[in-house]
Amino acid sequence: MEKTRLSIVLFLSLLTLPACDRANAKSPKGSKTTKAATVKNAVKESALTILTITSQAEARLGVKTKFVENKKIQRLQNFGGQTAAPPDAEVMITAPISGRVKLIADPLLQDMKSGDLLYQLYPSIQPEQFINRPSEEVQWSDALASVKASLNEIAAQITAAKITLARAETLQKNRVGSIRALEDAKAALALIQAREQTALARLKVLKRGLGQQAILFSKTPLSIQAPLSGTITKKHVRDGQLVSAGSPLFTVLDSKKLWVQIPVYVGEMDQFDLTPPLSLRESERASKIYKIARIQGLPLANANANTVTLFFELDNKTKTFRPNQRVWIELPVKEQALYQTIPYSAILYDMNGGSWVYHKTKSNTYVRRRVEVLFKHKDLAVLGRGLRPGMEIVVVAAPELFGSEFWYR
Repeated sequence: MEKTRLSIVLFLSLLTLPACDRANAKSPKGSKTTKAATVKNAVKESALTILTITSQAEARLGVKTKFVENKKIQRLQNFGGQTAAPPDAEVMITAPISGRVKLIADPLLQDMKSGDLLYQLYPSIQPEQFINRPSEEVQWSDALASVKASLNEIAAQITAAKITLARAETLQKNRVGSIRALEDAKAALALIQAREQTALARLKVLKRGLGQQAILFSKTPLSIQAPLSGTITKKHVRDGQLVSAGSPLFTVLDSKKLWVQIPVYVGEMDQFDLTPPLSLRESERASKIYKIARIQGLPLANANANTVTLFFELDNKTKTFRPNQRVWIELPVKEQALYQTIPYSAILYDMNGGSWVYHKTKSNTYVRRRVEVLFKHKDLAVLGRGLRPGMEIVVVAAPELFGSEFWYR
């Protein structure tokens, strides 16, 4: 029994040794515990400045107040977008025959009307060189046959696209088809129709050139005119340059209407109301608002960002915007929510970006309170927290009250 007791005592003493070592390791002799941080002169929100002014000063400053109100507001979410030229807005004009270019006027970045004279093309084939006439005729015939074949192919594609669109509309009407399939069918038809317009414009140029084939064997120049109204964005030749048939001469862009592309996260698509015309600004802080309308554009998506691209049409008759310009768009949320609101003129911002208001607690007495501004809606500041409905807030002369805090200390 004594041996057993002795064994138990020795075992318990061994267990206590590591604990003593840990205690000694945590707080060695002579060491002092230091705090990670120390806060001095802490000011509580309840101890903020209380400003009392006289009635004469209040009248002189023109202080006006309004009460905090709960209002139902349709929240607007801001998105960055980019303008782009529609597929049928840019046309490249080529030389119908070989010859030397005579520049009438430098058209680069100038506004042109349809039919304006841009170049004169002097044929390089003279009457004594009739041997080259068959090759030129072959080139014209090939070009004309190619355009006609392209138009026949496009006509068949349009017919097929209309059938696909009708089927998608029927399926959607019967609630067995998806909205995306319907939008893809509309976008495919619009793209094919744009290709048809481009081919028709090229056919018109070829027919006009065929009607003037006699110029090939005379010294009379061929006039090159602007095919549509717009701006010459690219000039591919210089005055006096020799060009072959089919060489690009210039590119004209009709920017009266532009597309606006907006990437939107797939998970947020259903929460936005895209039916009414939306607001567009040149920048986030710009005051002037332009209206854009939803259109069926190309079915584009970004798998890496998990976004889809929405397309809108912008009326650009004033030519304020250019293709590939960055713009700012506001998308309205479908559901309206109840928010606390005050006039935006009541908000003060300090040097650290903090937002404040002055709360009138009694006659001639004001307390500066911190508020959280969620977003701006027209001339209202929509608040997240900091105030309660019914509080009387200064909306005119708030900066003057803020300055008084430091002037009269």
